[in-house]
Order: sequence, then C-alpha cells, then structure tokens
Amino acid sequence: MRALGVLVGAMVLITVLLTVRLVRLPLRGWTRAGAGVVAGISGTTTSIDGPPLALIYQHEPGPRVRATLAFFFLGGGLLSLTGLAAVGELRTQQAVTALALAP
Repeated sequence: MRALGVLVGAMVLITVLLTVRLVRLPLRGWTRAGAGVVAGISGTTTSIDGPPLALIYQHEPGPRVRATLAFFFLGGGLLSLTGLAAVGELRTQQAVTALALAP
C-alpha cells in the first residue's frame, strides 16, 4: 500500500510538472486510452483520477472538457464500484449512505 501511495503521488507531481512545462500531448486514441487507464487505476485505488485527464485536455475548450470529464467520472465511478463490489470491498451500508448523500 505504501508503494502504491508513493507511485500515485509521483504521478500527480509528474503531471503538475508536465503542465507547468506546457507539454501539449496530442488528443488521439492512444493518449486518451493511456490517460483513461492511469486515471482508472489511480481513481479506484486513491480517488485521484483527474491529473492524467487534465494533462491531455488542458488546451481544449471548456464545454468539451466538462462534457468529457462528466462522462468519464460517471462511467469510471460505476466501473470502480462494480469492481469493488465484485471483490467484496463494497458493503451495503456504504452504498446506502452514498445514495443518501448523492444530489
């Protein structure tokens, strides 16, 4: 668990560094897929899934970014919850509490 925390922390710092250096990644299938995989893994394990997506969408118009992120977070969240439930890490009480707190 400690190694995973260090790895995700390093990923966030690398993303910030790349953003500050104004790296512009092409918005292609392989960059989207790579960012999605990294975001999915880090989102499920640490709830920090935004940095990879922010890096590839940082130069896109606001409406496109908002629509893409909304869809990604909804789909990714549902996949994460499904995976956690499949391995017994999502309890009924947690799901009930989450639904009660959802807008």
